[in-house]
Amino acid sequence: MYIKSNLFLLLCFFIPVVSIAGDLDSLYRILDRTMEEYTQYNRGKEDRIRGIRSRLGNEQLTAPEKYGLHSLLVEEYYSYLCDSAIYYLHANIELASTELSESRLLEESKIRLAYLLGSCGMYKEAVDMLGNIDRVGLSSDLYPDYLAAYDHVYGELSSYTQDPASAVRYRQVSDRYKDTLFRILPQKHPLRMEITETVYRDHGPMEKAWEINDEHMKEVVPDTPAYALVAFQRSLICKAAGDTEGQKYYLTLSAISDIRSSTKDHASLWTLAMILYEEGDLERAYRYIRFSWSETHFYNAKLRSLQSAGILSLIDLTYQAMSERQNRTLQSYLILISALSLLLIAAMLYIYRQMQRLAWARNHLQTANSQLKALNEELLQVNVCLQTTNEDLSESNQIKEEYIARFIKLCSTYIDKLDAYRRMVHKKITGGADG
Repeated sequence: MYIKSNLFLLLCFFIPVVSIAGDLDSLYRILDRTMEEYTQYNRGKEDRIRGIRSRLGNEQLTAPEKYGLHSLLVEEYYSYLCDSAIYYLHANIELASTELSESRLLEESKIRLAYLLGSCGMYKEAVDMLGNIDRVGLSSDLYPDYLAAYDHVYGELSSYTQDPASAVRYRQVSDRYKDTLFRILPQKHPLRMEITETVYRDHGPMEKAWEINDEHMKEVVPDTPAYALVAFQRSLICKAAGDTEGQKYYLTLSAISDIRSSTKDHASLWTLAMILYEEGDLERAYRYIRFSWSETHFYNAKLRSLQSAGILSLIDLTYQAMSERQNRTLQSYLILISALSLLLIAAMLYIYRQMQRLAWARNHLQTANSQLKALNEELLQVNVCLQTTNEDLSESNQIKEEYIARFIKLCSTYIDKLDAYRRMVHKKITGGADG
């Protein structure tokens, strides 16, 4: 059995964690957007309340009609504004005990009021209210609600008392009422199923708690208080199984439904904030606990304010310390950036001066280039002239060479003639001497 149970847990928790971890960031973004839009959800709630109260202002209403409208206002205010819900429950108790003389309606309102008083931390008032109900003459259909109210009040007492011995005693009383409820309720009664889920969640087997919660999840609609409650209970199962990612996932779903249904009395968001704080996500935890605190303060239940005050203070102090560290870091970065900015300005000034010098040198170079171009053009003209002169000189040299060649040839001819004449003269002279 132990091996099968662990195998089931692996299938139910480990495998979904892969997708849950990937969906958490997108779910956080939905929650953040829902928190930004909370006023429009409150506007719808206020419109419904104004509509009911306007009908209640009709002086011709009968006592049963007033009771019904009061009940509608109680439904609207129950998790929205606790002192208004308490006011209209008292008004119904007054109507039921005087104008209506309906013992069942009186008992119903007292039980409902006792449950709400227990949720708001007014435990003595809640116990006194339940003590004023005639248990023997109580309607059979209200008896489970009567026991559930006692279970709720003593369960709350055991959770928030500062005395450990009293906590044990209150828990035992709460468990006795649970046992009685478990015995008298039908197998598929929602309250019995809820108690059974709690027992399986706390004592195992865990897969049974999942099965019951799955059935509840199929019956509720998102963005309603019922869905928020089932998702919160699902997060408790994940917590018991050690699945922190799953716990955060369903707490986020629960918080989204709480905000969209204008439920101010909730535990999902500040529980999620506490987990995120423990994980070191201080910025998100701070935003969530601040929003949760504002919702709790609006609900006006002192117990809820006390519950979140300690967490708010702890997260706030840690967040302030983190902010101070970040501010010091930012100051250091600012000083560094300022120094770098000064260096950058100095570098820009140096570059600017160098650019000015470069521009001056470029201008002078351009002037020199223009002058050089002009000189090149003049030199080109001189070269053309020199080429022309060279051509003329070449032609003149050719003429000179031709004349010189002719002169030399003529001289050579004369020399040859003179030599021949010399030889003839010499011959004649030589021949005359011999004769």
